[in-house]
Amino acid sequence: MSPPKNQLHGLYDAIALLDADGKTVLAGELWRNQPVLILCLRRLGCILCRAEAKKLYASKPAFDELGIRLVTVVHQMPKLELEAFKPAYWDGEVYLDSSKELFVLAGGGQLRKGSQLTFFNPFSSVWKTAIAAKNTVDDFNFKGVGSIMGGIIVMQAGSGGVEDIFPEKNFGQFASNEEIIASCKSAARQQQKGSKHRLKTTVTASAQ
Repeated sequence: MSPPKNQLHGLYDAIALLDADGKTVLAGELWRNQPVLILCLRRLGCILCRAEAKKLYASKPAFDELGIRLVTVVHQMPKLELEAFKPAYWDGEVYLDSSKELFVLAGGGQLRKGSQLTFFNPFSSVWKTAIAAKNTVDDFNFKGVGSIMGGIIVMQAGSGGVEDIFPEKNFGQFASNEEIIASCKSAARQQQKGSKHRLKTTVTASAQ
């Protein structure tokens, strides 16, 4: 799901996040110097969320090669839940977005909520996802609010704005790694173009 380029530039830079140590970080700092992939998760203890985080982080070498920063954002971050989540399922940055504004962005402009009735349908695709998750997740719990849907946001570096938005389609059903990496490649190309333009401008100014 792709919004027009730069349409949302600047709207999310001032969101106040908290890192794992309780320090305030403005969201814009995450993408100030490089493109960033933001994984918005419903709950740190959720089996589906843990499975997605582990799968995505396993591709970190590919993201590193592209110069993509990886972060996870949650809207609830109990200390014990964080300790169980990191580094077992995600050995990277985790931030708390209590305002849920990044979740609104991940939802394509709305705070999406899933229906718990989905789990009462034995034919729901969510059950297939959950069964697969058990192969990679050793433990999980049901603590906290699990109805607020997450997703993945790819932000271009600096003032580039949003590259792509991939809402969580259903509980635990995220975009494929192939789709995400393709989006990150595009964001990386935009950064390279910007770097070349700045270099050309600097050289031209120096020659005058």
